[in-house]
Amino acid sequence: MTKPHPDFEMRDSCQEAFGDSVHQLFVRDMSRAWYQQPEGWDALLEALGAYCLRHSIEHVAIMGLSMGGYGALELSRALPYAATASLKTFNVVALSTRTRLLPIPAFDFRNTELLRQIPPLRQPPLWQSLHSGAHYTLVFAIDELEDTLHAWHVARREDIQVLAATGSHNIAHQLRVEGKLTLFLQQLFSPSVSARLVEEVGFFPPKPAHFALAIARHDGYPVAQQEHIATSLTHSERPDGF
Repeated sequence: MTKPHPDFEMRDSCQEAFGDSVHQLFVRDMSRAWYQQPEGWDALLEALGAYCLRHSIEHVAIMGLSMGGYGALELSRALPYAATASLKTFNVVALSTRTRLLPIPAFDFRNTELLRQIPPLRQPPLWQSLHSGAHYTLVFAIDELEDTLHAWHVARREDIQVLAATGSHNIAHQLRVEGKLTLFLQQLFSPSVSARLVEEVGFFPPKPAHFALAIARHDGYPVAQQEHIATSLTHSERPDGF
C-alpha cells in the first residue's frame, strides 16, 4: 500500500485566516532537494504563472518554513515576468531557512546526506539574484544556532528585512502554540509586512549581539565571554540558556 502524503500543515490555518477570499496554492518538494530537482520545475512555473494571469492576481504572498522557506525564495525569483510585472503587492516571507546550500557551509551540518544528493544549483546563488520587485522578509529563531548564522550572512543587505523570533526552528508551530499563527498569516499581504510582523506578531529586529553571540558559540569561546556578550541583550532577547 502506498503511504499517503501528509496534508499541508498550513492548509487549515490558511482557511481560518482567509476563508475563500484569497487564492491559496500549496507546493511541496517531494524529493526533499530544496526545490533544485529539474523535473517538473518548468511546468510548475508555467502553471503558477498561468494561474496568476487567468485570475488577474494583483497581490501575491509566498511563504515557507525551513526547506519550504528556501522554496519560497526560489519561486519568487523564478516566476514568469508576465505574472509579476503588474503586481501591486509581492511579499516573500521565509521562516528558518538556509541562506546557503552548496557548498555545504561549515557552520551547518544538518541534513548533509540530503544536501549531497541534490543536483547542481539550477540558478545563481540565491541571494545574488532576488526579484527586484519583491519585498523579502527572513525570520530566524534566536534559539537555533545554525539558523542565526544563516541569517547573519544576509543581515546587512538592504533588500532583505531580517527579523528574529523566540523559540525553536519550527516558528510556525511556536506561533500556533501562542495562538498567533492566524494573525501571522493575515499580515502576509500587507504592503508593510515586516513592520506588521513586528507590531502584530511580536517578531523583533535582531541586534548585533545576537550574531556576535552565535559566532562566539560556534567558535567555542569561553562561556564567560559568551555570557558577557549576552548581557547587552534584554532577558527576553537572549537565546535559551542565557
